[in-house]
Amino acid sequence: LGGMEDRRAFESLAAATGDKEPLVRAAALSALGRLNDGRTVDILMAASDDATGYVSQLARAHLAEAGQERWDKFLGSRDQADALLDGFKHPDPLVRAAAARVASYSSDPEIKAGLAALLRSDPRALVREAAVQSLADDDDNSDAPLLATALGDTDAATRRRAVDALTRSSEEEPDADAGEKIVRSRLPETALAPVLALLTREEVDEAQVEILLGRIEGPGVADKLLQALQGDGPAMLLRL
Repeated sequence: LGGMEDRRAFESLAAATGDKEPLVRAAALSALGRLNDGRTVDILMAASDDATGYVSQLARAHLAEAGQERWDKFLGSRDQADALLDGFKHPDPLVRAAAARVASYSSDPEIKAGLAALLRSDPRALVREAAVQSLADDDDNSDAPLLATALGDTDAATRRRAVDALTRSSEEEPDADAGEKIVRSRLPETALAPVLALLTREEVDEAQVEILLGRIEGPGVADKLLQALQGDGPAMLLRL
């Protein structure tokens, strides 16, 4: 239906996004994305929080395209730095997410603070994920503690972005010295609880766990790890 690009298919496709099967929901979203119908955005917004990861990511990918168009219109001929600060506070989550993605180039403290606010408290998961991705792309080592706060985000995709950013190897960063990404900064002790929760949910592999635990420091880390081992802590801890 979507391939026909016939807007008369909208109602049927919109209904299919509520199907019990994730593959059907994903197919319906892909088709809706090709209709160029303004009503699609609301359907995609709802699907961006789908419990199945690939369905929510598909919806967010389509929304990123729509968000870029809205951002370009919002930006107009304005100064980009001023537009970013206003964009972070925009009532439209697609504009906020687009602003977050654009902000990856900036080292301006005000813009960094705006990204931090989005990551910590924006009500829309797609905006928080965009903020994490922007901070990861910026490759500023001082952002590591902020990225660590996203390890406990309620959204799985946002957590995955944070894990990937914090465990990225030097081989993936050709400008970095060997091992630099792993050892050059430490994570606060507050990162330990969400890392253990990630282990429990099996959202991280052994290599990622080793990197994350190796970066966490604080006076209570050893005792908390021991408590986790003695209690009902993740079984993977026993192999590390």
